[in-house]
Amino acid sequence: AINKTIGATGILEVSGLTPNQQYKITFFPNPTPAQIDSLFDSYQGVIGELGGWLQTQWSTSFLPLWQVHTDTSLGGRALQELEAAWEGFLKAIMGLWGDIKSLYDLVAHPRENYEKLKKFFTEEQIKKIYDASAEAIHTALLIASDEPLMWTYVAAIVAWVRMLPPQTCAEVLAQMSTEFLLNILIGVILTGGLGLAVRVGTKLIKGVQSSSNVLKLIQDFTGMLMNVSKSKATPHTAASRPLLLNGDSKFNPARKADVQIASPKPAETASSPKQKPPVSGGKVESDAQIQARSKTEPASRIEQVEPVDNAPKQSKNPADEPAQCVDKTCSNGEPVSMVTGEELLTLTDGE
Repeated sequence: AINKTIGATGILEVSGLTPNQQYKITFFPNPTPAQIDSLFDSYQGVIGELGGWLQTQWSTSFLPLWQVHTDTSLGGRALQELEAAWEGFLKAIMGLWGDIKSLYDLVAHPRENYEKLKKFFTEEQIKKIYDASAEAIHTALLIASDEPLMWTYVAAIVAWVRMLPPQTCAEVLAQMSTEFLLNILIGVILTGGLGLAVRVGTKLIKGVQSSSNVLKLIQDFTGMLMNVSKSKATPHTAASRPLLLNGDSKFNPARKADVQIASPKPAETASSPKQKPPVSGGKVESDAQIQARSKTEPASRIEQVEPVDNAPKQSKNPADEPAQCVDKTCSNGEPVSMVTGEELLTLTDGE
């Protein structure tokens, strides 16, 4: 085995290789238990900060509104509309997660995804994305590929929506489209990775009928997500790097070529050029081979599981005791229990 460390440039020269011999490159081999514990502790740090903010919001803002609401009840139609909005929100979450790899593509190839980015950001913000340093892009890509971390932020969104009082919940849910949720996660990635002061685009807020109170609720919440990402991104990616980048790649010396590597030029415009400009002024690495990373498939999936009754389980009475057979129930000869007033079933095959 040849043990080498790749520097900040991402370029490593390895000598003494045998022509026409295939080699396997292993990045961050043999992660240690301590590195795994460090990663999980880092997740807990993000969860703790998000949970603390949500608990404060619940105690100071939402709980009083729920207490006001408890004395009244939603009408049947209003309740159905709220439930329908919640179902739509869950579908938006599932649609977002089904295409979670697109987040990685947006960060890895911003110029090719200019049409998507301009839906969320201004021209000036997009130029800053183009001009980000290699280290910042490295951090952003690690965040985008960290699905457990992304799910932590999605879970915070779900928890926040669930604790909203009915007075505002339906109006907030109306804004939570898949595109809007995608905008939030892109903001989390770019704020934490590139250090940009990303603000969730108000142009994605549907219609002008949304009250200023709802707009402020959404902006305060998304602003909190960006602040957490900005404070936790660097230490978290340092902890996640040995595990997220762990992997193998084949290297065949027979397929080497001269590669010209040049520093990126500052973006003149946000729009992507129709043709890529030729590389000039770069260093030529002879007999080189580029090992590029990508995210072709998501590493996880989510499913909405409907509750299913456990048919073989013995039924219970209101006292949480196993239901008795008909012949052991006091009924005075009538098909109704004298204890609970419930109609008795004579079917014993399903006990």
